Amino acid sequence: ITSMFHWYKRAAKCYVYLSDVSTRKRKRRDENSRDMWKQAFWESRWFTRGWTLQELLAPTSVQFFSKEGSQLGDKQSLEQQIHKITGIPISALRGSALSLFSADQKIDWAKNRKTTCEEDWAYSLMGIFEISILVNYGEGSASAIRRLRKEIDDASKDKECLRHLYVTDPHADKTRIQETKGGLIQDSYHWILENYDFKHWRNDQQSNLLWIKGDPGKGKTMLLCGIINELKKSM
Repeated sequence: ITSMFHWYKRAAKCYVYLSDVSTRKRKRRDENSRDMWKQAFWESRWFTRGWTLQELLAPTSVQFFSKEGSQLGDKQSLEQQIHKITGIPISALRGSALSLFSADQKIDWAKNRKTTCEEDWAYSLMGIFEISILVNYGEGSASAIRRLRKEIDDASKDKECLRHLYVTDPHADKTRIQETKGGLIQDSYHWILENYDFKHWRNDQQSNLLWIKGDPGKGKTMLLCGIINELKKSM
C-alpha cells in the first residue's frame, strides 16, 4: 500500500475499465445519441473511489475504456472533462509535481471520494502527499486521518525549514554575524595570515580544505570572517 503510488508512477501505460460507461448505440434517433457515453463518463463511479485518485495522478499515460472495450480517450484528450469532474487543475493532470499544490488543495480532490475500508481514505493519500504512515486496519477513519494530518504537518515544517536554509545570502549572513558580535577587529585575526600552515594552504593549489578547529568561544567565527576578507582582496 505504501508503495502503490510509485508503482503507478513507474508504469509505462495504465488502462481504466469503466464498467458503468457504455458506447452502445441507443434506439433514439436524436443527434446526441452518439455522445451519450460522455454523460455516463461524467457520472462514473471511478471518479468517486478513493484509490483511483492516485491511479489518475501518478501515471503519465492513462487510457479509458468503456464496458464494451471501446477506447474513449486518454488523460490528455479528456483532460477538460476530467478537470471539470474532479476539480483537479490541468497542470496536475499533466504531471506537474504534486508538491507544488497545497495540502488543502489535495485534500479537496479527495474529500468526496469513498473507500470500502474506512481507513483507506487516509492510506490512499500517502503517495500523493509523499509521506508514509503505519497501515493499521481497525483503527477507524478518525484515527487514520489524524495520523495522516500529523505526518503532513510534520513534513510541511521540515520542508519550510529546508526552504529557509536554501534561500540564504552568505554575504548578508556574514555581515549580520559581524554586527552581532560587535564588529571585526583586524588584530584578532591578522596573525593567522603569517601562520605557516595557513600560508601553505593558501599557496598550495592542491589544498582545497582549510579546517579551523578550536573550543567554543575561541573566536573561530570571527577568524573565518577575517580570512574571507583577506581572500577576497586577492581574488
